[in-house]
Amino acid sequence: ISFSSYVHVGNPKFMEHDFGLVYVSEYDGGFVQQKNIFQPVYPTENGHWAGCGDPYQGVSDIHRHDLKPRPIAFRPPVVFDVRGLSESVIARRFPSPIFRRKGGSVLCEMGNYPEELFRVMEEGYLKARGVFGPAPR
Repeated sequence: ISFSSYVHVGNPKFMEHDFGLVYVSEYDGGFVQQKNIFQPVYPTENGHWAGCGDPYQGVSDIHRHDLKPRPIAFRPPVVFDVRGLSESVIARRFPSPIFRRKGGSVLCEMGNYPEELFRVMEEGYLKARGVFGPAPR
């Protein structure tokens, strides 16, 4: 589909990734990305896709529910370069056991499948914005 995305500065986050879940809504005869909602996904060993890390990463605590990351074998491995980051930043952004440290990199060991990632947004931001029924008061 074709859709518009409006950001204040720079490019939309989804442009930094090859694949991901982009949440769009119909608006005035077209489609528009829900503001600041995007979740990258990566191929898995079992032929599916999954997000890496905490499914609530970047989500306000008020929208946090019961979903936890689960062990997932990503193929190819999902690796992040942590060279130049302080130990406290690494520990906060890439907590164990979700990530495993290997020299100047961390490997993603846990995540969630797209159906679960969608549920996070459905129960949180999308519900609060009234996408699924009236917005709470």
